[in-house]
Amino acid sequence: MDALLKEKLVLNSSRPGELNPFYGMKHTEETKRKISEKCKGHTRGTGIPKSEKHKKALSKAKTNSGAVYEFVHKDGHTFKGTIRKLAEHVGSNPAEPWKLVKGHYKTHKGYKLVDNS
Repeated sequence: MDALLKEKLVLNSSRPGELNPFYGMKHTEETKRKISEKCKGHTRGTGIPKSEKHKKALSKAKTNSGAVYEFVHKDGHTFKGTIRKLAEHVGSNPAEPWKLVKGHYKTHKGYKLVDNS
């Protein structure tokens, strides 16, 4: 959210009712039409169904890139596979091995990321 919008929200919420500069005013029909035209095509939170192309793009973005990593367990066992496969292997959410790969965690359920650099 940009600073100007935050400032407007703070000002408007701090001036309810008669203290609000727009109190008692109404938008003209022309202004309502302009606002309506500007909002057309925006689906933010409106429940408008997405196209198949859009659904596929979202799905692709949400799935793992397919990158293969090598992990080593503290008992010496190595595992080579994607983040999702490691999550299935250890029975966790894929977000946890992802944090391991990104460096937020040093280990996850005994596994460490093998440095391939």
